[in-house]
Amino acid sequence: MAKIVRKESEKMSRKKIYNISIVLQIIAFLGLFFNAFVFGDLVYLVFVFGIGVFAGQGLLMVLTTVLLSDTVEYGELKTGTRSESVVFSVQTFVVKLATGLSMGVVGWGLSIIGFVSDADADNLLPQSDTTLMGISIMMFILPIFGMLLSRYIFNKYHIIDEGYYKKVLIDLEELRNSK
Repeated sequence: MAKIVRKESEKMSRKKIYNISIVLQIIAFLGLFFNAFVFGDLVYLVFVFGIGVFAGQGLLMVLTTVLLSDTVEYGELKTGTRSESVVFSVQTFVVKLATGLSMGVVGWGLSIIGFVSDADADNLLPQSDTTLMGISIMMFILPIFGMLLSRYIFNKYHIIDEGYYKKVLIDLEELRNSK
């Protein structure tokens, strides 16, 4: 079981990949903000910075699966029970919960900044400059704070690094062989 850890994972740690993906997204969101307010909404920059945002998100999505599978072995070592089904089904629920909460935050934020919705598309109501600035801040700046908070929490509390994971696999192998 300890042979599962490949040499490729030793080149770049999970923590480093996580931090790179967060920094990539932060730079891209700042780029989108400056493109909107300084560079004059250049379409090609929207694509360039959009690629940065989505590349960072893609890295995080793959890394989430890897980190969840690490917790399965860790949980088996600590409890003696392997529970992939619970871990991965809870992950699906958490994604849906986070999506719901984020939509609630968006709705709350739009209410605070005075967004005026209109049900009739023929009579579009103009938004105030304050509302438009608030929307831009919600789109470009607030995600940066969320990513910085996420980076802080991950770096401070995530304990299953590559070395510890190898130890977990070795201990699990010994435990299985002793049965």
